Amino acid sequence: MWILPKPSLSDALNDVDEFERLNIIPKTETDPLKALTKLYDTSSAQVTLSQVNTITSNVAQQIHDAYDETYENKSLYYIRDDLNKSVVKCPYCEINECESLDHFFPKSKYKALALCRLNLVPMCTKCNGNKAAKNVSGFIHSYYPDVTLNSKVFFKCSVRVCSCGLSCIFFVAPNVLPKNIEKAVNNQINAVDLKARLNKAIIPFLKTIFITIFSAKALVQGLPRLIAEFENQPGFYNHWQTAVLRGLDKKINGNVAVAQQIIDAVKG
Repeated sequence: MWILPKPSLSDALNDVDEFERLNIIPKTETDPLKALTKLYDTSSAQVTLSQVNTITSNVAQQIHDAYDETYENKSLYYIRDDLNKSVVKCPYCEINECESLDHFFPKSKYKALALCRLNLVPMCTKCNGNKAAKNVSGFIHSYYPDVTLNSKVFFKCSVRVCSCGLSCIFFVAPNVLPKNIEKAVNNQINAVDLKARLNKAIIPFLKTIFITIFSAKALVQGLPRLIAEFENQPGFYNHWQTAVLRGLDKKINGNVAVAQQIIDAVKG
């Protein structure tokens, strides 16, 4: 969750040459824009507004205005196409497909980064709208994540079976991540209304799992294998689906009767 393959810096630098060829920027701004692009990458996106504003305001506005050229059948559509090729689901929710590009640093304020592919993150329309132009310090950059996001289990799910069916409570385990990263993850989860949206996605997900599991005993025996399979998929170590499977395993704890209750609750 929250992690995507980072676009190539060399591709981002080649884009700058294309901007000059298309007269989006003058030749005199090619080297400064390339320097800003390199700084963005080498600093893992820790750039300041004053650094971004080394690009003259007129040129920055031209870059900002040229963003429409990334849409289909436009001159810069190849950037959008490249970024979406390896992405299946939105990195913020892992529920919806990506229909838009989010400017991690908002283009309204950081105009010179409006076309930088390192700053453009494929995202679903709902998450993009929820993030909008909020302060970037409260979000995880999908291309430059903290290393702990993919090495420690921090996204968890508590499973309960009640009269109304299956209830799942998602939470970020405290004191697993660095405090600033934990705060950003929780902020991001709240900003995109993730917990409520995930609860609507749980039953459809589990129904696809239970199609091949015909008994409570098979569920008890098969969960550890399923969890291992999910954990080994790129980007799935803290994926919400992996968290659900871990939560089920903890709830069942080898008890076939509890496993049957869960199957009944899912199948309705």
